Amino acid sequence: MRKALYVLLTAALVVSFAFILVACDKDTTETFEMTSDDIAQLRTMVSSTRNSTSFTAEVNTETETSGGTVRTTKTVTIYSNGALQAEITTTAADGSVTREVIYANSSNYAHAVYENGASAPSESTFDAYSQLDGNLTYSAVLSQIGHAETITLLDNVISASSSYIISEQTGTRYLSDGNLTRTVYSLSYDNERGSTGTISVTAANDAITQLELNSGDTHTTVAYSYGTGEERLTINRADWFAEHPAP
Repeated sequence: MRKALYVLLTAALVVSFAFILVACDKDTTETFEMTSDDIAQLRTMVSSTRNSTSFTAEVNTETETSGGTVRTTKTVTIYSNGALQAEITTTAADGSVTREVIYANSSNYAHAVYENGASAPSESTFDAYSQLDGNLTYSAVLSQIGHAETITLLDNVISASSSYIISEQTGTRYLSDGNLTRTVYSLSYDNERGSTGTISVTAANDAITQLELNSGDTHTTVAYSYGTGEERLTINRADWFAEHPAP
């Protein structure tokens, strides 16, 4: 009787192990060399991301300098009414930390600066563009925020008229139960000015969800979430200074 029980238990374990192996086999990958069709699909997704009117981009950058590593984290949300809200935290090589909070729309620009974890800002402003020096505009704010730098580089690298040369272009498809869950495109490039780098693009449901860039001493990742700013955001002067009082 005891021997029969051992046999049954052993058989059950074998069946369970086989089931686990089968289950694991449901997640598979396929590698491929990118074709002109894949590049065209990437261009379409880049265009969709750049033209999106409602998304959040989380950007993490590490740069190695002679004095140490500089780390920057940005969270930028674009809202459906064209407003922008951003938080940028920079940790310098000496360990000092600066946190910036930014709000902008087509009419106004607000900016607050917090130093080394302080609860009160060392600087806080809210002005119409016409009151600012340097003729600052909303489009200039978008450019200065820097959330689109990596996708702009990707756009330049895969552009048909680009001065960049792609030395390697491969991809990996990730499947679960035979269904495509995501695709990762890997590009190595150089250009006429001698700069080189790699870009990894993760896409799911025909949308770019993550970019990873390595170039020189800088490593950058950008994660995209779409539809996060569908509501309208409006902050007036009183609201701003209630949250970020002027020093």
